Amino acid sequence: MTLGPKGFVILLRIIAATAVICVFAMLAMLIIASFSPKSEFGAWTLANYIDMAGMRQLWPAIFNTLVVGIGTTTFLLMFALPFTWVLSRTDFASKGVLLTILTVSLALPAFVTAMAYVWLLNPNSGIFNRLLESAFGWSRVFNVYSLGWICFIQALMLTPAAVFMMLPAFRNFDSTLEEAASVSGISPRRAFFKIVLPTLAPAVGAVSIFFFILAVEIFDVVGVIGMPGNIDVITTLVYQSTYTVYGPPDYGFAATLGMPLLALCAIGVLIYLWLLRRADRYSMLSGKNRAPILRDLGRWRFAVWGLIGTWGTLAVVLPLLTVIWTSLTPYLQPPSMAALSQLSFSSYRGAAGLVWAPFVNTILLVIGTIVFSIVWSVSVSWLATRVRSKIDKALDAIVFLSLAVPGMLAAVAMQFLALSAYHWVPLLGTLWLIIITMAIRSLAFTTRTLNSSALQIHSSLEEAAYVSGVGRMRTFLRIFLPVIKPAIMFAVLVTTLISARELTIPLMLYSPRSSVISTTIFDLQATGRYDEAAVFSLLIIAILLVLALASRRRTAPIA
Repeated sequence: MTLGPKGFVILLRIIAATAVICVFAMLAMLIIASFSPKSEFGAWTLANYIDMAGMRQLWPAIFNTLVVGIGTTTFLLMFALPFTWVLSRTDFASKGVLLTILTVSLALPAFVTAMAYVWLLNPNSGIFNRLLESAFGWSRVFNVYSLGWICFIQALMLTPAAVFMMLPAFRNFDSTLEEAASVSGISPRRAFFKIVLPTLAPAVGAVSIFFFILAVEIFDVVGVIGMPGNIDVITTLVYQSTYTVYGPPDYGFAATLGMPLLALCAIGVLIYLWLLRRADRYSMLSGKNRAPILRDLGRWRFAVWGLIGTWGTLAVVLPLLTVIWTSLTPYLQPPSMAALSQLSFSSYRGAAGLVWAPFVNTILLVIGTIVFSIVWSVSVSWLATRVRSKIDKALDAIVFLSLAVPGMLAAVAMQFLALSAYHWVPLLGTLWLIIITMAIRSLAFTTRTLNSSALQIHSSLEEAAYVSGVGRMRTFLRIFLPVIKPAIMFAVLVTTLISARELTIPLMLYSPRSSVISTTIFDLQATGRYDEAAVFSLLIIAILLVLALASRRRTAPIA
């Protein structure tokens, strides 16, 4: 049995509609939960908003959230802008080395890096603090439990993604503007600040807003550093409302607490879209473009190596060595002859009995997230770029709304939905609920990735197939999918990296039978089993390293 042209379109619309229904359900349940007492579906109340208005920690948490967003973005640009400039506009001979270091850092999840810095800079038992105390008598030199360290660590881990996002815009900058500035006697430094940066402002601004949104919504670093340090941000308040010491989780109040964060992220998304719309005023790529002028770094070459070495040490080398050392020692202690005599693989043997179920669940989570997100995204992208009706464009726009919902709030909404519909669809506490939530959250990225590639397929190619008697479904399989295959592969690789290292959504939704590697590491860290947490961290780093290097080979922005 074969589908006719209308039947094939209907089939894809049904698939796309399921994605839209999931996005709508997530948004609707978040709003309904905020007006519900505790976890009672259908019982309306304003008590949650009244309680939130009188909450003493609310405004300090909102202020801290803004500080985390602004601080992370500021530190991020301090590293990402120079790296992007070096890779795109200079004659730096070791660009491949820098790209490899940036790619390898993707293998270190943010919460693992945060744990490594806690093990190093804990004011009481931190390895580095104890080393300074034993060597110089200095006590408690560093205290990792601060907003500054949260911002700095998040910036370290987000730097590679920011570089890869800004790199195309910097590479496409028209070099004739720089030539005109040079002829007019303007120094390269002044040309950079007066011509290059203002021209690239929309791209840099859009990236800054995007990472501001990420910085305020991710839970990984604030969960590991903020909660033990009694630093309240909105995401920690939401988490604490769902993991109460006494009584059942209060999903209603958690959803209400998330409304300021939802509003903040929605405003950020609107600014992001506004900047993208204005980007055409700064268009640089045309048929007359010349190859970019590669500036001679001269003596600045040593400064570049210093910046690369500093970032690489702080983002990759130091956390990785700390995790390895912690996995081999029975308790946190600085390197010494006594400590070397205590090194053993006992923690590896202890973790071996715990690894199988989280490992299998992680693999299933990755596969399930990829299948759902890619099937949904391919359907939405084909309808939005090939059929182009108002209905199909609306489907594409609604799917993009998932970007405005932070992962923490998406998990609260889906948990409330699963609890309300448990008698009909028993998803509560299952891996399926985590997979569906992760897939919904990835839709904004995967559909944009596929759309950009699908728009490059001229309609005449498919029209020729139709005139030759080839049906829509066969054209879809033989022309559309093969042409956008590179974009699909890129989306698969990025989705794999994100889902394998994700902590927030699995942590909010998991049960003992659906634990994954990231939640196991978080639990081991919270209970003081640092050596076993380090072993599991090395496992996920090894998995992510293979994936990151695979993505580097397939999607390297510079040869």
